[in-house]
Amino acid sequence: MNRTWNVTIFIEEDDIAASAHARLTSGNTLGHLVGHGVCRVTPTAVQDAGQRAALRALEDLSHLLDHVVLSQRAGADTGEVAAGSSARPPTARSQRHQSVPPGLLSAEFHTAPRSAS
Repeated sequence: MNRTWNVTIFIEEDDIAASAHARLTSGNTLGHLVGHGVCRVTPTAVQDAGQRAALRALEDLSHLLDHVVLSQRAGADTGEVAAGSSARPPTARSQRHQSVPPGLLSAEFHTAPRSAS
């Protein structure tokens, strides 16, 4: 069963806000992190809110996002994330150049069970 989590991302650094985004995908508790900028995530609504594991995962993600450090400035395409998580730059060129001011940005996190291979 797929779950959608609605969250709010607070972008703290305007020079890299244009590429600020994060995604939690299926697999493990913390999931696979894709992040740009230094930001915090707070849940605004969680479908199936009785799932405490989902809320814990969002809290863990928020702590990890506090440590996201990106070298993407002036067109650089690589990033690093603390705590052993993986990060990668956005693949859509338009996403890198989209202007997003600092502040609150709504986003959705989609999770799905792993497919059996």
